[in-house]
Amino acid sequence: MATKRYRWDFTALEQRRKQAAQLLAKGMRQAEIARTLGVSHTGGEPTKRVGMGQSAGG
Repeated sequence: MATKRYRWDFTALEQRRKQAAQLLAKGMRQAEIARTLGVSHTGGEPTKRVGMGQSAGG
């Protein structure tokens, strides 16, 4: 059985990442940001690290 491929909308992903970083800078909690943007709570973790000056890779 073939693996299904997904196309990523990198422009939309980048816009959500920037919006998440702005909300984080305003003091909003990660769970609130995820609900606001309609993404998973764990999906916001790399944004949190990048917003704190760390790399998204680890």
